[in-house]
Amino acid sequence: MRAVMLGGAIAAVLTGALLLFSHTHEVSVTQTNEQFTRAELFYSAGNAGFHATRRMNWTQRSSDTVEPSLQFQTLRPIDRIRFDPSEQVGDQIAFGPVTIKTRWGTQTWAGEALREEIFPSLYQVEIDGVKGDAVMLRATGTDPSFHLVLPHELQWPPLIFMGAALLGALVVGGGLGWSLQKAGLPAWAAVPLLLCAALTWHASGHITERNIYGDGMDNVRTAYSFADTGTLSLDAGSAQPVPSSLREPVPPLVAGSYLWVRSLLEPLPAVGEFQNGPEARWIKLSHLIWVALGLLGVWYLTAMLTSTTWAPVAATLLAYLYFFGAPERLDTFYTELHAGTVMVWAAAAFYRAIQRHTVGAAAAAGLLLGLLALTKSIMLFVGLVAAPLLALFLVTQAGNRRWMPALAFVLVAITVVLPWGVRNHLVAETGNLNPRASGVLYGRSLMNTMTADEMKGAFYLYGPEIYQFRVAGTDWAPIDNDFERGGRWQRLNRYHSSFAGADMAAAQAGRPEEAISFHRKIAAEFNRRIAELRQAGHPTPELTVNATLQAQGVQDIMRYWDRHLLVSGAIFWRGFWSLPSAELPAFSVQRQVSLGEWLNLAAGLAFWALFLVALLRWQPAQLAWLLLPAGMFLAYALLTHGLPRYTSPAHPLILIALVVLLAQIAAALGAGGRGGSSDKAGVVDRSDRLGLK
Repeated sequence: MRAVMLGGAIAAVLTGALLLFSHTHEVSVTQTNEQFTRAELFYSAGNAGFHATRRMNWTQRSSDTVEPSLQFQTLRPIDRIRFDPSEQVGDQIAFGPVTIKTRWGTQTWAGEALREEIFPSLYQVEIDGVKGDAVMLRATGTDPSFHLVLPHELQWPPLIFMGAALLGALVVGGGLGWSLQKAGLPAWAAVPLLLCAALTWHASGHITERNIYGDGMDNVRTAYSFADTGTLSLDAGSAQPVPSSLREPVPPLVAGSYLWVRSLLEPLPAVGEFQNGPEARWIKLSHLIWVALGLLGVWYLTAMLTSTTWAPVAATLLAYLYFFGAPERLDTFYTELHAGTVMVWAAAAFYRAIQRHTVGAAAAAGLLLGLLALTKSIMLFVGLVAAPLLALFLVTQAGNRRWMPALAFVLVAITVVLPWGVRNHLVAETGNLNPRASGVLYGRSLMNTMTADEMKGAFYLYGPEIYQFRVAGTDWAPIDNDFERGGRWQRLNRYHSSFAGADMAAAQAGRPEEAISFHRKIAAEFNRRIAELRQAGHPTPELTVNATLQAQGVQDIMRYWDRHLLVSGAIFWRGFWSLPSAELPAFSVQRQVSLGEWLNLAAGLAFWALFLVALLRWQPAQLAWLLLPAGMFLAYALLTHGLPRYTSPAHPLILIALVVLLAQIAAALGAGGRGGSSDKAGVVDRSDRLGLK
């Protein structure tokens, strides 16, 4: 009976939380502009006001009618939506109708009703009349805006629905508790299952029909080709696709299997349908597999590392807010989400292998290390260091000199990775796991030409607001147009600038001498060499250019290694400050951003403190689960230009490190958990309580 009541209570609490903190919105607009411009939408959740981090935009071409449908999920209900329909003075705009749909209802504003609703909030825009469903507007400034207020019935669920949902949760949760009791498992085992299930469901609200672009679409094409023909290829839709080695195989294999199951039920749409719209959302829903597995992995690892009941809950919620539930990870088809999940389980397997020192545990660690290298190719370089270290730990830990676990670990890792390298050598004449990534070394060597003054700019540009605020007014902050053409930091600016268009054009045309920013100059050199080889009829220009530039990059890095290490500090700084902001109820948007930065600092320092202490005191169990994220941070700093999303797979583990450190401090102060025997690493093995012994 206790298990039934506990399961029901947990399910009811989680269901209530989901009803209160899961608000999906779809805003559909019809708009025609006389001039070419960009339009924007801002939303205010929980009366927090409008903020630049809470916006979406779309392009309005001259005289074209555009009907964007924008989707997003918030923890608090949206109370107002602001529209900025143009950036051009004098622009004539036909705006409307507008439809807003939430889980709890739908409302449309059109014609005269729309005019009356937006009239009180008009700014730098005038109404010229109403034509059918549209309100005719004229922009009188460069930042025209107005907003709609959402009625209460769109913001909150009906009481009868809430009652029925809570009753259903009591029944389902009670049934789960009873099932666990019958299976001989403790009643509290329902907590991770129900919590991870609830968070995974919540994550689905962050997946929209938004466009899949860049490398993400390459992953979709590769997955589609696998589902259609069984070949990993970028030639999706072709009857005889050419095998490709340009994408790591694990993410497209999983997504391809997801597509293949659908193909058994109905013919697959054309691959282009998956770039945006309903099919884009459908294929992105495969991410939920990784979300569920990742959250369970966070709980499992934290439970093994601590002796408290609160730590796994805290780590799981933090990992969800800042990684597994982040729209940046869910609403794309990049592979950081996949890598984060595999890395959490690999870290847990590393720790368990040291604790158990069995062949099975070591083989599991080798399997997950191999899968991680096939999910993010840079982890192959990390593995070349981490694998010998873990093998050494397995051989020497606690004076035990048995070689079998270490041998099993190494052999399984090699067995997982080697077939992909052999396959690439046979089909693409390269043994690299991802040959395109090898050319990144050339770009990294070019960034080593940064001057001392540009290093200051890098720390400012790549740093958080809390740093930028503190250096304001000094030589470490921009003065006037430092990031513009001719400015001292122009080469660092790949994004918003007056020369961005010309910079992009130079990159696409393969004219590095005309490119300004590091990023575009690198791309321009790639494109120039590829174009030359194609014109000469070379059969594999991309692979050849990657190999050539890789060799040049390695040569330059070795020649100027001291300069390389210096610039690596700035790149490490960039990767360190990569935790995104997350929506936190009861805080203003600006406060949410600040809290995210302070959390980034605290978690990062906690992680590196645990790592350095474990290294200096030679604590193998502690080092085991910290090795992979530490290696990822260092590898990206040394070998790449270190975009913030690159190091995001380490976020769950640095957040776990913060929770573990807090648990250790609480235990040391006598205010922590319920006890348990500590090993030499200063952590606690609770796998016996998880039914794993």
